[in-house]
Amino acid sequence: MPCTAAEAVALVSQFLRLRGTYPAHATGAHGITLQFNRGLFFWVGTRALLPQGWRWFSHCVEADGDERLRDLVITAQSVFQRIQRSLVARDTLRWQLTLRQNNDVADDALSEVDRILVYLVGAFDAIARVSHRVLGLAGNEYGAGWQKDAWRGMVSAPAPDLAAVMAPGAEAADLFEVMRLMRNSVHGAGLQALGLARGIGRREGTGVSLPVGETERLLELLEARGWSDTWGLTEFYEGRFYVAPEAFIEHLLRASLPVLNDLMRLTPIERLIDRPMTSSGLPPTDGPFAHGDSVLMQLGFPPASVA
Repeated sequence: MPCTAAEAVALVSQFLRLRGTYPAHATGAHGITLQFNRGLFFWVGTRALLPQGWRWFSHCVEADGDERLRDLVITAQSVFQRIQRSLVARDTLRWQLTLRQNNDVADDALSEVDRILVYLVGAFDAIARVSHRVLGLAGNEYGAGWQKDAWRGMVSAPAPDLAAVMAPGAEAADLFEVMRLMRNSVHGAGLQALGLARGIGRREGTGVSLPVGETERLLELLEARGWSDTWGLTEFYEGRFYVAPEAFIEHLLRASLPVLNDLMRLTPIERLIDRPMTSSGLPPTDGPFAHGDSVLMQLGFPPASVA
């Protein structure tokens, strides 16, 4: 099937990554390639996908010496770690779905879907806890959560624009609800994987079930937002619905990253310190992070310069 140059770059890079090669970029007449290890490749990609994180995280680092803010850096850094792990799991999921589909492959693919859902929800939760401490809200930070009306109400007084991102009815709030409902299946009847087929001997790939107890609400959200086709929603048995795992996860990642960026951007992080910053809070222009655009293209995202 024909593909664009950008799609070809992403496809070749994924092929190389599956074989343990993580290019930074190619230079020179002979195409000499600067290589990263896996961790650095995905870390550079994560920081490029979350450009607002440079300012946001720099302030957390600067405030680290304040005893009242102990462990804030660890909480903030976990946002990036969870997105990084999501990208690694995305590669594994894609690889699983290229194999001849059977029950073992379906189970492996479902494991990656579960992991990514936990990581994505965890990233949102970590930003909520940082926001709780930045804003000096009453109560324990463990009560922070974008889905909690009372907590969001406390946020809206000092930071109304921040609270509005996840207000009921906002697309970001609906996206987060989908993630939570799918993720919360780990507490009860788990998500199920199924090799979908229509007719004897015909396999159409692997589907991931909607949680039985949450199907009605999920279908309502998918219909309202027009996500049913995007996620390959299929009713395979009467009342049992499945989504295509790659399409589902790809949309979640691509839709979640701008929201995470907005939450970082709108957090009045400057409240953490009452002195001039010793760092610029801007992305580095040299070293590994200077190759962010290259890594983004290899991951199938537009370069930051044109995003």
